[in-house]
Amino acid sequence: MEIIITILFIWVIGTIIAIGVIANKVKNETKDERNTVLNNLKNNVVELSSKKNGVMPSSQDLSKQRNIYLMIFGIIIIIFSALMTYFSSVEIKFSCNRINNMCSREEINLISQKKKFVQMNLSDLRNSRSNQMTGGKGSHPYNVILETSGGDIKLLNIYKLNSIESSNMVNKINTFINSQQESLEIIDSNPLTIWSFFYITIGILLIFLSRRKK
Repeated sequence: MEIIITILFIWVIGTIIAIGVIANKVKNETKDERNTVLNNLKNNVVELSSKKNGVMPSSQDLSKQRNIYLMIFGIIIIIFSALMTYFSSVEIKFSCNRINNMCSREEINLISQKKKFVQMNLSDLRNSRSNQMTGGKGSHPYNVILETSGGDIKLLNIYKLNSIESSNMVNKINTFINSQQESLEIIDSNPLTIWSFFYITIGILLIFLSRRKK
């Protein structure tokens, strides 16, 4: 979980800095600043334009070029974030009912469609254990493994829990298995959904800035 939070934090800070720089350029832009920022682009455009018809590009043309890039960047962010939201915003629901002698593991996406459904007899569920990701350096996240008569099943799609979170889930499942509790329900949601909407908002802001008239 710490790894995901760290990556998201760096991602957010980097994006905020980038957007701040772009917004500042748009707001306080002068002709000299434009010539500095777009110097290489302008030289190429001037050279090509001069060869073609000898006409120098106007500052308005350069502004349109910049706005096009802003719009493209904004559209890319929106598309990427929307795809990330759809594919990564999966809620895992693990439930058992002793009366029916059934357990199920469901994956439900953002629009409440079941992406994957696994069902088993409660009597086939033998135990659960914490499993830490191996390889690399530093601390590694955990997952929970369901031990069944048909083989091991990962409770979550990715390793993202810390040791305390995984231990709590394991204790909850094993306590249910070894007791006479009637039902068990564990729900885990992906935190990336919130950040995906955040970046969609940033993409919309970039498109708005690209359409701003001087």
